[in-house]
Amino acid sequence: AVIFDQRPDWVEHFADYPIAMTFFVPELLGNLGTKRDLQSANNPGLQVVVGGGFVDAGLAAKVAQEINCDVVVTYGATEFTHCLEQRVEAQEDAIWLTRVDGKVIEVLDEDDMPVPTGVEGIVRVKLGSFETDEYMDDPEATAKHFRDGYFYPGDMAVQREDGRIRILGRVADVLNLGGRKIVVRPFEERASKALQVETLCAFSQQDDDGKEMLIIVIEGDKLPDRARLQAVAKQIPQVAQIRFALINRFPRGDNGMMKVNRREVLRLVREKQSDQVNRPASVAT
Repeated sequence: AVIFDQRPDWVEHFADYPIAMTFFVPELLGNLGTKRDLQSANNPGLQVVVGGGFVDAGLAAKVAQEINCDVVVTYGATEFTHCLEQRVEAQEDAIWLTRVDGKVIEVLDEDDMPVPTGVEGIVRVKLGSFETDEYMDDPEATAKHFRDGYFYPGDMAVQREDGRIRILGRVADVLNLGGRKIVVRPFEERASKALQVETLCAFSQQDDDGKEMLIIVIEGDKLPDRARLQAVAKQIPQVAQIRFALINRFPRGDNGMMKVNRREVLRLVREKQSDQVNRPASVAT
C-alpha cells in the first residue's frame, strides 16, 4: 500500500501509519529533522529514501541518528531508475554514493572516454530495456541526452579509489572565474558554510562593461555581516568584482521536486539592484 498525506501538518501525523519506507525530496527531509518523536511501534526499521536533489549531509546524518531510521540517499532521474545509492552512517555517505547492482554509470571526458579516478567528468547512465530512449516530439533534446543506449543527464561527477561517486552538479552550472571553470555546487557549499547561510546560488556573469563578475545570491531576509562577505570575497582573488544579492524566498519548480529555479533567481536579481552589495577590488556597499 502507498500512503499519500497532503495535509500542511503531515509531519505531525507521520508516525500514525504503519510505514516501512518513505521517499522525500531534500527539502522535506528538513521537516522530518525537526521532529524527534516520529519513531513509533507503527514504523520500526523505517527507511527514509531521499532523492531529487543534493542532500545536506549534516541533516541526513542527524535524521538517521535522532529518529533511529535508515536514511538512504539516491541518484536517479525521470528518464532512468536510480543508479547510485548510499545508506547514511556518516556525513560523507550523503555525498559519496555507491553504484546500484546491475546499473552502469560512467564518468567520462568530452570524447566519451573514462576519466581517471579523482578527475571530474561527465555522467552517463546505461539504459535498461524498459527505459525510454527519446523525448517525445523533441529530436534536439533527444540527440543531446540519448546516445548509443546511454542517457546523459547533464551532470558532472568524480569517482574515488573505492568506486564511490560524487555528483557535482549540472554541466551548465559552471562558474568561469578568471578563465578557470569551476563546478558550481562545491563552490556554493563552501560559500554557504563561510557565510553561515542555508541556501545560495552563484553565477559568473559579465557586467555592462564586459568585465567578469561573480554574483552570489543568498536566500533569506538579511545579508550576512560585512566581515563574512569580505572573507568570502578574499577567497576569490581571480574575480575583480563580486556582487552579493538577497532574495527572501528562492523560486522553485512546481513539479514536486522543489528544485531551485536558477534561471528565475538570476532574473530576479537583475530586477532587484537595490538589494545588492557590489565590490570593486574587495566588497563595497
